[in-house]
Amino acid sequence: MLMQASFITCFADEYKDPATNVLYTYDPAGNRAEVKAGYEHDEDWYGNLYEPGSPDAKDEIIILDKITINGKDYIVDKIGYCAFSYKNNIISVIIPSSVRSIEYGAFMHCTSLSNVVLSQGLNSIGWLAFNNCSNLKQISLPESLKSIGGGAFSFCGMSDITIPSCVEEIGDMQAFYSPALKTITSLIKEPFEVYESFNSKLRDVTLRVPAGTKSKYETTTGWRIFNTIEEFLPTGITTPTTHQESCIFDLQGRKVANPRKGIYIKDGQKVLIK
Repeated sequence: MLMQASFITCFADEYKDPATNVLYTYDPAGNRAEVKAGYEHDEDWYGNLYEPGSPDAKDEIIILDKITINGKDYIVDKIGYCAFSYKNNIISVIIPSSVRSIEYGAFMHCTSLSNVVLSQGLNSIGWLAFNNCSNLKQISLPESLKSIGGGAFSFCGMSDITIPSCVEEIGDMQAFYSPALKTITSLIKEPFEVYESFNSKLRDVTLRVPAGTKSKYETTTGWRIFNTIEEFLPTGITTPTTHQESCIFDLQGRKVANPRKGIYIKDGQKVLIK
């Protein structure tokens, strides 16, 4: 599938983070930046070849919330189209709250990726964004999320996933399909129609829905394909990322309950705890 150029924002100026080798592009006339987009081109008549925007990116990535050039700050609000596609060395990525969108295929076929930290503020996850991240066995989606693209988490290694209550759109093409998937928990109280987001391959996956909404899910296109729909009481239950911005992680992306002195990640930024 070739995507139109209109889906890609291209800024002329680049910045390379020496800590991670991640490339950023920015608009000198504005105040925003993004993780550099990759591109897709015809390799030959057998198929397409994807080139990541940051071909030399290191194994563990912390996306910057801003870059500073000549004293001017540029807010990083997007991870570009195919930015890290087919980068099989990447094992961990921490995405700050400044990022509003993760574009098409951003981490597609990153088969070693096992740890992803998403922050509040993220609004959309694009088509095939984490497609075939086969080693990604868990992920917490923030409550700020409104749109999940088709195939975004297909063929990942997760056994369960929770859809936040504010999601308004789920793309088709098996957004969550995985042979390992056992449970989908939806926090959406007013289910909307979806097409091919869930298909017959997911019939035996258990769908958990808020108490009092089972009949709505059973009569809504897409959701009604599940053989088992169970209600649960959401009182006092939140998705793990609801309070994620107050969490502290070490430089390997692992959550730390009682940090000692040293450098950690909080709200997507490095902090020094004395």
